[in-house]
Amino acid sequence: MFRFPDKPTTSSSGILPTLRDSDWLAQLKFDGWRALVDWDGQRALLTSRHDEVIPVSQSLLAEIAQALADVPPCILDGEWMGRRDGQPESLWLFDALAIKGQWLGGLGAGERFTRFCWLFTKSDPAPRVRLVDCVRSGYPDFFRYSKTLRGCEGIVLKHKDSEFIGSVRKCVDNPLWLKVKWRDGADGQTLVA
Repeated sequence: MFRFPDKPTTSSSGILPTLRDSDWLAQLKFDGWRALVDWDGQRALLTSRHDEVIPVSQSLLAEIAQALADVPPCILDGEWMGRRDGQPESLWLFDALAIKGQWLGGLGAGERFTRFCWLFTKSDPAPRVRLVDCVRSGYPDFFRYSKTLRGCEGIVLKHKDSEFIGSVRKCVDNPLWLKVKWRDGADGQTLVA
C-alpha cells in the first residue's frame, strides 16, 4: 500500500467563483507536517511523508487515543501542527484512507469524506485533535474565512469524484485536487492570491 497522500497542484483564488457548487469538497489547508495516522484500535502511530515517525508528545498521543477510542482500526490523513515556533501542538484530521483494513483510495473524495465523518460522532474529538472544516459550496467565502485562522494557509479543493492517486509524480498536475493558498513565507503573512 502506498504510504503517503497526494499533493494538490496550486491555483489562484480566481478559480473559486467558476466552480460549480457540490462538485467540489473544500477543506482548510493548514501549514504543518502532513501525517498519516495509523490507528490500530488502541494506539496511534503518526508518520511523515518520508515514512518517518513524527515526534508527537506523549500528551498529544494520549488525546489522539481518547479521540479515536470509539473508532475502528483505520488510517487517517491529517496535519500535525507544532513544528513552527510558537505554534501549539495539535492534530487536524481531514480524510480516511482505510477503515477496518479496507482501502478507500478508489472512492471519490466526497464518499471518502462521508466515511471519515461517520467515524466521529462529535465535531471536535479532543481539545487538540480536530476535524478540518469542510464545505461543498460557497468556496470564495470559505477561502476568505481561512484567512482568519492561525496556521491556515488557504484551502484545498478536491473534486467529489477524484480518487486518491497515491503518486506525487501523477498528482502534481492533477486538475481534480487544487490548493488555493493566500499566504506564503516563514512569516505567514505574505499574500499570494
